[in-house]
Amino acid sequence: MCKALGMLNVLASRAFTTSNIRALRFGSQRTQQSDIFQVGAFLPENSKSQIYQKGQLFVHKIFAYRGIIVKSTNCVIYSRRSVNTPLEESFYYQVLIDSDDWNEMHFPYNLTTCLNSIGNMEQKNKTEYNGMDIVAHDEIRPYQNLQNLTDETPPIKNEHIYQCFPTTPNLLEEGYEMETFQQGLEFNQLLPQAVYKHLTDLNEVQVIPFYLGINGRGDGQNFHLWRCLFRIRNLGKKVVKLQDIKLDTSTLDGYYTSLEESLSENLAKKLTPTKSVTQFALHFEMPIRCVKGNTLCGYFIAEDDQKRKIKLIIPLTPLDSNQIYSQEQMETVSFFLIILKKEGNYEMD
Repeated sequence: MCKALGMLNVLASRAFTTSNIRALRFGSQRTQQSDIFQVGAFLPENSKSQIYQKGQLFVHKIFAYRGIIVKSTNCVIYSRRSVNTPLEESFYYQVLIDSDDWNEMHFPYNLTTCLNSIGNMEQKNKTEYNGMDIVAHDEIRPYQNLQNLTDETPPIKNEHIYQCFPTTPNLLEEGYEMETFQQGLEFNQLLPQAVYKHLTDLNEVQVIPFYLGINGRGDGQNFHLWRCLFRIRNLGKKVVKLQDIKLDTSTLDGYYTSLEESLSENLAKKLTPTKSVTQFALHFEMPIRCVKGNTLCGYFIAEDDQKRKIKLIIPLTPLDSNQIYSQEQMETVSFFLIILKKEGNYEMD
C-alpha cells in the first residue's frame, strides 16, 4: 500500500455523500437532490495555527470539489478592505482536484482558457496543467475516505496523483530517472509568497502570484515567468456579470505591457449569491534584467442586475523574482511542465 495514500484509511462515524457536497457549493443553503453514495467522513477542522498535512483529503468550502493536499506554505495577505486593514497570515495549500468534480466547480479545470484572445501578451500552453488549485486554510473541510486505499485505488481521480505521491520508480515512464523526478518535485511546487485582495462594492478581487523561474526562447532571450491566479467573489446579494479585463505590467526601467480583452465563455462570468465565485490564471513574462520593482495592476469591467457598469479594481501586485533559488535551479524546467511536455501539451519555443 502506498504510504502517503494509505495513511488516509481511517474509519469514522459520520459519513457525507455527494448530495452533501452539492449543498455546500458556493455557500448555498438549499437542499439539492442527487444520486447518493458514500464518499467519506468529515473530520474536525484544524485551528488557524494547525497546518493540514500532505495527503489530507478535503472538500472545498466555496467550490465544493474534492481534493488532496500536496504541499503547504505560509502566506502574508495584503487586503485593501479599508485603510486600516492589518496584514494577515494564513496557510495556503497546493492541491489536486478530483476529476469527477471538474464540471461542477464554476471555474475551468485548467484555469487558463479564459480570454477571447491574448492581446499583446503572449499566452501559450507552456504552463497549463489540469486539476490543480491553491486553497486557503479556512477553505478546507477535511474528511477521510471510507474505502481501503491501495496503489491501484487512489483516494481521488487525478492524472497527477502518482506524480505528487510517487511510490516506486516504475511509475515513471521510460526516459525519466527517479533522482531528477524527485528533485523537480521538491523544487517546483506552485506555492505563492503572498496574496493580494481588493474590495469594490462588495466584490472582492484576489490575486495570487507565483514565480515559475526563467523561461528561454528560441531567439536566445530569457524572461522571468510568472503565473497569477485571479479570483473574483461577489459578497453581496445582487447579480454581477463579468465582461472585460484590463491589465498593465510595468518595471522600474520602463518596460511596459498592456492587455485589454473580453472574458470568454469558458469562464463562469455570472456571479450570483448562490454561485458567487470564479477564478482563472494568466501568465506574464518580465525581461531577465528586471528582478525587482515589477508590478501588475488593472481592473475588471462588470455589469450589475440594473445594467450599470462596475469597475472592480485588481490590487497592485508585485512581481519580484524569488532570489532564494540559484540560477541553476531557476533554469530547471518545472516538474509539472516536464510531465506535460511528455504528454504533448507543452510547447517549447
